[in-house]
Amino acid sequence: MKLLPDEKITVGVAALQFSAAFALFTFATLVLFAPVLPHLSSELIGPPEDNYNDFWNVWYVTVAADTRHFFETSLLGFPEGQSLILHSFAWPQLAVIDVLAKLTGTGHATLVLLQNVLRLLSFPMAGASSFLLINRLTGHRVGGFVGAFVFAFSPWHVAMALHHANVSEIGYIALFVFAYLEALEMRSKSWLAIAVLSYALASLSMFYYFFYILFFILFQMSFALLRDRQRPSGWTLAVPIIVTGATLVLLLPLLLPMWLASGAQGAHRGGWNMYVMDLTAFFVPPPTHILGVWTQLYFDRLVNSPFEGAAYIGVANIALLIALYVWQRHKKDVLVSYVLCGMAVFGLLSLGLQLQIGGYSTYLPMPDVLLWKAPVLSNLRTPSRTFAMFSIFLAIGVGYALSFLMKKLKGRRAQIYATVTALLIIVDFWPARIPMTDSSCPVDFGVMRDDPGRGFGVLTVPFTYEAANWAMFGQTCHGRPIVQFNLARILRPSLVTRLERYDMTRQKQQLLQAHVKYIVVVPKGLGTILHDPVDARSAPYFSTYRVLVRRSRFAILKVY
Repeated sequence: MKLLPDEKITVGVAALQFSAAFALFTFATLVLFAPVLPHLSSELIGPPEDNYNDFWNVWYVTVAADTRHFFETSLLGFPEGQSLILHSFAWPQLAVIDVLAKLTGTGHATLVLLQNVLRLLSFPMAGASSFLLINRLTGHRVGGFVGAFVFAFSPWHVAMALHHANVSEIGYIALFVFAYLEALEMRSKSWLAIAVLSYALASLSMFYYFFYILFFILFQMSFALLRDRQRPSGWTLAVPIIVTGATLVLLLPLLLPMWLASGAQGAHRGGWNMYVMDLTAFFVPPPTHILGVWTQLYFDRLVNSPFEGAAYIGVANIALLIALYVWQRHKKDVLVSYVLCGMAVFGLLSLGLQLQIGGYSTYLPMPDVLLWKAPVLSNLRTPSRTFAMFSIFLAIGVGYALSFLMKKLKGRRAQIYATVTALLIIVDFWPARIPMTDSSCPVDFGVMRDDPGRGFGVLTVPFTYEAANWAMFGQTCHGRPIVQFNLARILRPSLVTRLERYDMTRQKQQLLQAHVKYIVVVPKGLGTILHDPVDARSAPYFSTYRVLVRRSRFAILKVY
């Protein structure tokens, strides 16, 4: 099976193309996200939830980590501590931030700025990497740039950049696909090495991506086998084995302790039929779309996770794919078949265990039923994230369709059609209504930060997912060990799991015995943390413990 043109591309030429595309997509990022740029050092991009968790990761790596015992911390799950071996660190991104922080300092506003900048850089990285791939496959620069825009600025990627640092790093996936195809078809050892490196970087960004790329390799082999009726042998068999094996060796220092920890009770969490793509979401603009003000209610009520389920393909993109299929249906074009099969496979994998339409389960089983109980694979509990692979094939298809359109029409007419189409795609994928979260440290947290005592902890209530994330953000301000926390995988019980929730007398005894000195009370709801007053249901805390500070967004109480 032949996808690439006969002429080879050197690493040096590809590096120049990558640099030019990176500059162009950096400019596009600045334009599309212009409203948030003045706030990059004072507010976190995205709503107040897992962004707090990601910022804690930045603070921990640059400020608080004990390098000798990095994966064992006493800062979380006070007083027992907690393991971080299965936590969601976006390693390549954090490595860059750590280097930059050594030059710029680790002030709170500086770390906020670095997190935001690296989050935004995921867009030009995705654009430049996918441009290399699409330009190579289509042989058309304009089609390459437009297809790369679709990959880099898809509503799903925008949603991930607002919520998850690790999931947003999709550029390494596109770079892998490009390098892998070059190594496979051009028998290039240089591109083979780059494929291994990009595979490792993608996996270190998010370990789901190790398996998603493995699924791509299996798809590639299966597609070639079914189309050409030839079993992989020689170089075509060696490449997938070498790439997968070498990547495993590189990741072994992390994978081995992760595998050993995966048997813990908290290592497996649900989500296989919750964090999925609803079939209608492929066609309904998500909340961050320019039409999102009218679709917000639909996503809130009928889609399990509005940001995980932001699968919108785009009207112009659908039209281009249909046109491409119609133009090429009698020619048996290998690239068209490749794109459509890839979209079908990874689109199905994004749907979860049962097909959901309009928020309702049809109980029709999907391919994920073969994975969710399989050893190791059962940890891939968020099927919607396979959309990262779906969007690669979507972008290739859009780029190929546009390049075919320009070749078919030619001349001024082709330029006009291409310009209008590109503008429609850009407008349709223009991010809007980007939420921001105040990241300033409360001045009153100085009470805990400056306390001369040692060996005490801080409890944040109520006992909710939102408060746990906020507690981790608060720790970056006061630096004290915290009782309640949130990690991707919680591997051992701690005080928060056995703490009395209703009998305040018993609770106070437990806190005194554990040397928990302060309690931070925040509103119950996620959206209210920064705006609404502390919930009246927290009244028992105010009557049981001494009130030091009481503000609209939080209160600080003292246990002893």
